[in-house]
Amino acid sequence: LKAVPQRFDVIERHAEALDDGLQAMREADEARKAEQAQQAVEQRSAQEALEAQHAERAQEVARRLETVEGELKEVPQRFEVLARHGEALDQRLEAMRVADEAWQAEQEQALERREAQALEQREAQEALEEQRADRAQELARNLEALDSRLQAMREAD
Repeated sequence: LKAVPQRFDVIERHAEALDDGLQAMREADEARKAEQAQQAVEQRSAQEALEAQHAERAQEVARRLETVEGELKEVPQRFEVLARHGEALDQRLEAMRVADEAWQAEQEQALERREAQALEQREAQEALEEQRADRAQELARNLEALDSRLQAMREAD
């Protein structure tokens, strides 16, 4: 019996230690639950932010898609405009080619006329030189005849 109070003391200390351990486990469990709740809140916030970001990106993609679709609808019209512009340029180019051919033909004709005129001038120049040479010979003959007459007159005097 003497040992009973001591055993009660040991049992009481052991029970107090168990109570302290149980209290520490409860506090640790509450801290863990609080941390899990905080992580769940942070995870939900991150998830919501990610979903908001995805929604924003989806809207941006939808806007871009609408823009691209609108531009794609304009492509046939743009090709028609470009085709008409190309046809107009082809017509201008053809007109310029025709005008260039006409100009070249005029230039060739003008060159031929100048060459013909130059030939005529050379022929006229040659004819004139021939006439001058003939006239010079004639004048020389006339001069000789006059000299002969003059000589004859001097001799007669």
